[in-house]
Amino acid sequence: MVDARDCVSKLRRLVEEPGYETYACRVTAVDGATCKVERIIDDKAVSDVRLNATVKLGDGLVVTPKVGSVVLITNIDGDKNFVSQFSEVEKVEFKDVHGFELVVEDGKVSVKNNGYNLRKAFDDLLDAIGRLTVPTGAGPSGTPINIMEFEGVRKNLNNFLIL
Repeated sequence: MVDARDCVSKLRRLVEEPGYETYACRVTAVDGATCKVERIIDDKAVSDVRLNATVKLGDGLVVTPKVGSVVLITNIDGDKNFVSQFSEVEKVEFKDVHGFELVVEDGKVSVKNNGYNLRKAFDDLLDAIGRLTVPTGAGPSGTPINIMEFEGVRKNLNNFLIL
């Protein structure tokens, strides 16, 4: 079994720069854009650890660690901590300045662009297929006879798309 304190010590020697410190910690709570942790090396509680390196949450990548998991926190200039590595992830959110958003949570994904999401696009497509009629010699056709197959596709989308 690898000793966490030994790993932290070796990692610190490899990456230590003036003004930066890295600690292995166990996540005790997550609250919005921050989390609380306990340092493994000395059990010291640290609160208000940012989930990303920037002050502004919104654009960019935010990874939410699972409570109880081990993370590395980086301390900048003695008072600004952020999570820099994760052992287990509860949620991943990415937003860019153009309106694109990606969320991965509970084994499912949500993809949006300027408010329109992938789930809505699939629902719109399946609804249109369900209303499909084609001209025939005797007038327009009826509902597609395999409409239940398309409803099965819609149901299966629930397995990986956030509603």
